Amino acid sequence: MKKLFEKKKTNKNNISYNLLEGIITFIFWQVSLFIIDDDLGPVATIILFVITYLITLNIIRKFK
Repeated sequence: MKKLFEKKKTNKNNISYNLLEGIITFIFWQVSLFIIDDDLGPVATIILFVITYLITLNIIRKFK
């Protein structure tokens, strides 16, 4: 029970990778919105963001 309430220490490298994932995901998402055309609905935009996030995760894990 004690382990549930212990704080986990964050690793600085983990924070750097998360920031890198966020930046690359945002860039891919904006480029894909530019290519597709910005007239998508909010649900399609969110789905597109999730897809670009998953692609970015896959790319970052290969180079990690």
